[in-house]
Amino acid sequence: MASHRSCSPAPDLLHTNALTLLMDIQHKKFVLHRLFLIAKRSPERADPKDITEHYEGLFHTMAKSRLGEPVSGLLLIYPHCTVHILESSGEALYAIIQDLVQMEQPGAHSLLQDPKILVMSRYIPARLFLQWQFLLVSLPMTYLDNIVLNKTLLTLLEECLAQLLKLAVYWSDAQTNNNTSQDLNSDLQRLLVREEIVSALLHSPDLQTPAEFLQMYSSPFHISSESDQVWPMAQHTHL
Repeated sequence: MASHRSCSPAPDLLHTNALTLLMDIQHKKFVLHRLFLIAKRSPERADPKDITEHYEGLFHTMAKSRLGEPVSGLLLIYPHCTVHILESSGEALYAIIQDLVQMEQPGAHSLLQDPKILVMSRYIPARLFLQWQFLLVSLPMTYLDNIVLNKTLLTLLEECLAQLLKLAVYWSDAQTNNNTSQDLNSDLQRLLVREEIVSALLHSPDLQTPAEFLQMYSSPFHISSESDQVWPMAQHTHL
């Protein structure tokens, strides 16, 4: 049931992506990027409304400060974790990542814990979302089978991102066409990534944290001439 409202594995989350964001910020270039984030929900802050109100407040503050482009995207709120797809300029995404780092500071009473960056797609040609929205997800928990458990992090990550992209495209089409049919809910359930998959990715030490990502800004950049060093692999696919 879902209710809604109107890689080397990705571990080393590319120095080139971090450099791209930094250059966009310095030159005030409002080009679009798409960011995929996951995080655990705090057991002490059980109300999903706390999370949605936090982001609504953050985006409102960013808009008043004219910080980058408006943010569009979709926040999936599962019982124990979240998946966040965000589209905006480098300056705005940088501010959102900074906010996640601040949540992890001691005494912050965090809404979200142990966030990880799945991937950032640079220079996307267009938005998939008309605005920022959230979706409350409640699906039956299932055990991961041996096939899933034996998959590499890279394979698991690629499959998760592909599923999220399918969901994003479907969501975009449904919103554009004002689709409110009863089939919408069942279609969404079919396209949602299982919470157990998200949990498995959250437990991977190889995925980059927001703090590790931001640390690149203060570290010397080493740009390799081998395009396969970046994530996702050089195949010019826009996620």
